[in-house]
Amino acid sequence: MSKEVTIFLVYSEAFIRDAFKTTLQRRSGFRVIGEANNGEQALRAIRVLRPKIVLCDSHFEGFSGIELASRISRGQPETRILVFSRTEEGIIPGRVMEAGASGYLSAECSTDEIALAIEKVAGGEIYLSRSIAQRMALHKPHEGSLVSRLSPRELEVGMMLVQGYRCQEIANLLSVSVKTISTHKSRLFAKLNVTNVPKLVAVFRAEGLDATPLD
Repeated sequence: MSKEVTIFLVYSEAFIRDAFKTTLQRRSGFRVIGEANNGEQALRAIRVLRPKIVLCDSHFEGFSGIELASRISRGQPETRILVFSRTEEGIIPGRVMEAGASGYLSAECSTDEIALAIEKVAGGEIYLSRSIAQRMALHKPHEGSLVSRLSPRELEVGMMLVQGYRCQEIANLLSVSVKTISTHKSRLFAKLNVTNVPKLVAVFRAEGLDATPLD
């Protein structure tokens, strides 16, 4: 490429960040300039470093890839978000793209495809792995899909609740009031017909979402 592409990595697992760093920096024209293991830390660093590409998972500690994509696309649209994730089923890929991401890669893709996707997204294009594009085309909300009833913010709050965050912590991470989070929580519980977080976890898992609580 004619101009160096700066990349910021956001993954919970250090070994994945290290693997990406090693792989990408072997490629001419790519430079990893920062990394983080959670959304809040990532957003602070991204605002300072202003990378061309943020390569991240759709699900990590704190607010998820949906919120990260939304905040970055609104605040610094010159930074492009490329998601590389094991989460390929259900509504998450579509919601992440709607939030402002420029690409979504399957965890099964090759290193050559990752490099190609970075180049395409850095050049202003949209890139989807073929398997992701097929799943997004085939996935249509239906009357029996409970999670499809949720707004993007309700889904975000739900994902943080199943991680084990309390309303005050979620409010701090999303920069809103506790009252606002409590309202979202009440609405999503009503829409999903659940009364507590363990039941919410069960619904999320049944819908194919990552509902693994943090340790």
